[in-house]
Amino acid sequence: MNKKSSLIFFGSGPVAAESLRLLGHEFTIEAIITKPTTTKEMSAAHPEVPLFTVSSKSELDTLIEHENFKSSVAILIDFGIIISQETIDYFKFGIINSHFSI
Repeated sequence: MNKKSSLIFFGSGPVAAESLRLLGHEFTIEAIITKPTTTKEMSAAHPEVPLFTVSSKSELDTLIEHENFKSSVAILIDFGIIISQETIDYFKFGIINSHFSI
């Protein structure tokens, strides 16, 4: 049996929630990080996954610094908060950003 790879998910809004739901079929979602205004949508996509909220880049940096996430990669979809290089570097394989603008 193949073990699913683990990831951290950064996102907010309906497109991110649907993406998170679909990613859960192929990956183990270690944690969801979202904005306070979208907790209901994001937790509905995977209610069993720990959910963290941040409102700013500095709050995100503090969260990443103090949590002991094991995932070596993160996925970002429609997050709406700029990610610091320090947070990107926390993940061995970085953060994959799916962006919808042309």
